[in-house]
Amino acid sequence: MTSRTKLVAGCAVLVALAFGVGLGLGLGSRLSAAQAITGGPIVGPGKLSAEDWIEIHSLYAKYTHLIDNGQDKGYAYANLWTEDAIFEFGGQKHQGHDALAAVAMYGIIDPPIVRPAHHAWNIIIEPSPEGARGSAYLAIIVANEPGEPHTIRTRGIYNDIFVKTPQGWRFKHRTFTPAASSSDGPTGPSRARPAQ
Repeated sequence: MTSRTKLVAGCAVLVALAFGVGLGLGLGSRLSAAQAITGGPIVGPGKLSAEDWIEIHSLYAKYTHLIDNGQDKGYAYANLWTEDAIFEFGGQKHQGHDALAAVAMYGIIDPPIVRPAHHAWNIIIEPSPEGARGSAYLAIIVANEPGEPHTIRTRGIYNDIFVKTPQGWRFKHRTFTPAASSSDGPTGPSRARPAQ
C-alpha cells in the first residue's frame, strides 16, 4: 500500500467513525462501517486499534466531567486511573485512588452540582511501550461569583501515560504544566481552584 493510499484510507476511517457518531451508532457499528470502507481491520499506528483510540479519547471527556461534579465523592474520577497512578501538578504529587478522589473533591461541598470548568482539547494519542501516551491543552473557565463573566483561570498542557487494564484503558501517570504566559502563574494549593 502506497503512502497516498494509506492516507486516503486513514481519512476514510476517520470520516466513517465521525459519521457514525453523528448518527448515534454504537462503537461496534462505527468500527464495522470503517472496516467496510477499508476492506479490513482498523488498526492505528503501532498497536493501537480504532477502538483503543476511541476509548482513550473518551477517557479525556470522562475526566473533565467527573473532576467537575464530584460523583461518588470523587471515586468515579479516581476509577479512571490505575490503583498506583500518579498525578503531578503545582509541585504536588498525588498517588492512589484515595488521593485522586480528594483531588476531584477539592472545592466541592455538596455534590452533585453543575460546575463545568475543565475543558481539554487538541488531544494527541500515540502508541508507546507502556500502552499509549497522550497530551491535551487545558483551560479552566470559571465565574468567581454568580452573575460575573466567566474567565480563564488556568491554561496549560496535560502529558499522559495510559495502560490497558482488564477494566479498559486507564490513566497511569499525568503531569500538568501551566502555560508559561499564564497571568495566574504557577498553580498550587493557594489558588481558589488549582489546576487539575
